[in-house]
Amino acid sequence: MPKPVVFHETDLFRPHNDPDDHYDLACQFALAKAGLTDLRGILLDYPPTPAYGDPDVSAVMQLCAVTGLSVPMGVGQKTCGLPPGSGLSLLKRTLEEAECPVSLFIAGSSRDIFEAGELWPSLFREKVGAIYLNAGSGSDSPRLEYNVWLDPASFAGIFSLPCPVYWMPCFDSMEKENTVGRHGTYWRFRQKRLFDQLPARLLNYFLGALSRRQGSDWLASLDAPVDLRLLEDFGKGWRNMWCTAGFLHAAGLSVTRAGDLIPAGKDPKDEVFSFHPVSIVCGKDGHAVWREKSSGGDCYLFTVEDPGAYQEAMTRALIRLLTLSDCPVSRADPDADTGSFL
Repeated sequence: MPKPVVFHETDLFRPHNDPDDHYDLACQFALAKAGLTDLRGILLDYPPTPAYGDPDVSAVMQLCAVTGLSVPMGVGQKTCGLPPGSGLSLLKRTLEEAECPVSLFIAGSSRDIFEAGELWPSLFREKVGAIYLNAGSGSDSPRLEYNVWLDPASFAGIFSLPCPVYWMPCFDSMEKENTVGRHGTYWRFRQKRLFDQLPARLLNYFLGALSRRQGSDWLASLDAPVDLRLLEDFGKGWRNMWCTAGFLHAAGLSVTRAGDLIPAGKDPKDEVFSFHPVSIVCGKDGHAVWREKSSGGDCYLFTVEDPGAYQEAMTRALIRLLTLSDCPVSRADPDADTGSFL
């Protein structure tokens, strides 16, 4: 059985705008290293302002070095309508060469994926199995969530592309940001819980991002002694997360209320999140309104089945994923690579 093919778009900058993007990238590499997905490419957003620095190509290369994987990357468009650059060209080639449907992840601006869908609708119709759209809020609000605000018209356009869309609102409500809600992906954890389980090279990857390290020695820094002061200081802090459930879902996995990683659908009553069919109307101003559907259609809305258990369950699942402990291989592949980051 072939591995699910995935393509990851992200606003990963150096220095970071929000280091959750570095965590997300590590999750994608962990799933690929475990043999659960085939990570075919990474599209890095063009920075919306010079104050954001440059796309963090070094973070991608660090994770290639840590895992031994070779994953191509490209940079997105500055504005819509330009000739396709490296990011869109990489996406087009990935879709053309894919032997099975591709899952596309939007973890930043929707501009590049929407632009690609407009340029090559037949490719999206034939080759895109799902778009996981990490943006917006589960209830409409006058204030737009950040990823929507970056390009509201492109966000709205994603829902019109000829492929399934799994909408993962960042928050249930913009009036109650940073709280767990029924239709928001947000959760958080204290970083020490993860750091205590990680090998040194992966720790150095995270600490370099968190400390906004600007050095050019991205490879040598992985093998440097772990800075214990940084480890203690950042270990005390909380890390907000949003995208993790989508990565797992595309890999055929889900999370139980106890935080175990299991094949999706194995025990629906115990799974802490799900996707429900909906119809969505979204204007070019980025304000989306959804209605439940009994079945059918190509839009699905992220749903937290147990808000009380969600945050702790996702924390345990993330630790298991990034340490590759108790991470089930969902394919019947006796030769699957289940090696760790070590």
